Amino acid sequence: MPTDKLFEINGQWIDKIAGRSGYYAFRYDARSRQVVRTSLKTTDIEEAKVRLAAITVNTVVHDPRHPDEVLLVAVLNHYS
Repeated sequence: MPTDKLFEINGQWIDKIAGRSGYYAFRYDARSRQVVRTSLKTTDIEEAKVRLAAITVNTVVHDPRHPDEVLLVAVLNHYS
């Protein structure tokens, strides 16, 4: 389990795992209530930062309950 965040961006962070040589990207998954890790497949911290930034840009946080996502017809049907 990660203890120190070497670099953090948009709720995701980089850390190392004891006994492993590379860097990992971590994020908290609210649905499963667990920290999820993904190997960044690099031992260079600067390259790991670039790879985490790319992951963060490509990760879309989608909340179907957000006002921008809810269709008016769905709300009206709920109250009719």
